[in-house]
Amino acid sequence: MKVGIIGPSDEEISVLIGRIRTLVVTERASLKFYSGLLENTEVVLVICGVGKVNACIATQVLIDQFAVTHIILTGAAGGLDERLNCGDIIVSAQVAHHDLPAEILTEYHPWMKSIYMEADKAMVNACIRVADSAEFAGKVYKGIIVSGETFISCADKHKELAALGAMCVDMESASVAQTCYVNRIPFVVIRSISDHADEDSVEAFESNVETVSLNSLALVECLLVGLQSSLH
Repeated sequence: MKVGIIGPSDEEISVLIGRIRTLVVTERASLKFYSGLLENTEVVLVICGVGKVNACIATQVLIDQFAVTHIILTGAAGGLDERLNCGDIIVSAQVAHHDLPAEILTEYHPWMKSIYMEADKAMVNACIRVADSAEFAGKVYKGIIVSGETFISCADKHKELAALGAMCVDMESASVAQTCYVNRIPFVVIRSISDHADEDSVEAFESNVETVSLNSLALVECLLVGLQSSLH
């Protein structure tokens, strides 16, 4: 098992770099990939940059150049569910683009049956088992995550996305999910809530992103241990 771990920005993932043993740094596609051992699991970590295109590039490089067998995307997200507080964690059950017409995905390549892409059930279940057996700074939920190429800071848009059944919104998850889908790579997304995708979201994100990301990173590290246990 070799796990690719993706984060959009330094604040959302770089703390893990310092914990990688036997660290090797490789440059591909203008990105730095950090390889080594984390929680006794072989990992390749990358800070992909913000947005769906950047995330897609990083994901495909992880698959083609580093032969990862599983992918985890982590970072912050805007909360859409009224139950959520900053620091709570969302584990993806399904992921979807919110800024693409359904027919773009269902009537053209990759000819999906639905706009909703399923996260790997074994990885999701391992996250939930970990969440049930350990204490985290925020509550852990399983739900739908949606993505688009716009930072959401409008209450009307918040309501529109919540109507899709989504618990949170970000700018990378759907492209990672789609890239994994076409390559048949199991994936899961783990996001911490930094804001509420409303008029105050920009300021809240900037204030909270680094702190709340520690919550999702803690679950990522626990997941690596859980995956080792379940697959061996």
